[in-house]
Amino acid sequence: ISGLETLLGGTYIGVDLSREGLATRAFTGLEAPPVVSATQSGRRFTLQAARLGSLAIGAPVRYRGIEVGRVSGYDLNASGGVDVQVFVDAPYDQQVNAETRFWNDSGFQLIVDAEGARVATESLTSLLLGGVSFANHEGSDVAPAVVDEHRFTLFDDLATAMAPTPGH
Repeated sequence: ISGLETLLGGTYIGVDLSREGLATRAFTGLEAPPVVSATQSGRRFTLQAARLGSLAIGAPVRYRGIEVGRVSGYDLNASGGVDVQVFVDAPYDQQVNAETRFWNDSGFQLIVDAEGARVATESLTSLLLGGVSFANHEGSDVAPAVVDEHRFTLFDDLATAMAPTPGH
């Protein structure tokens, strides 16, 4: 151990083992640990958004209020928007189909109406890291399945995500 930052900061080297590929003795280190380990079961999806908002790597992905995955990365896309990569753990990844809608449930929502003012938030984690939720339209259980890396739109909120689209 060398340096005070090692004692206080918890600097360490971690390993994410995989059963794929050839055996090796040479490795390339990453600046940060991967959000999803090589042995986790589930599927990756890409969500296209106009802007990132308050989403952060590691932010939760929820289905019916249950944390079922996480945001694993993001980058700018060729059309000027943002691609957000999410990982949905098995068996919850089977809930994602061609009719699934994803929305940003980050931060909090201030609602002012005739009943007064209300603040709505999913959790402290969503307030700090942001978050994504998904759901399916009623009757979409028979929608076609999607493959790993399928692209979806990331809507700004639940109401926009569940609004009827032409042809539905």
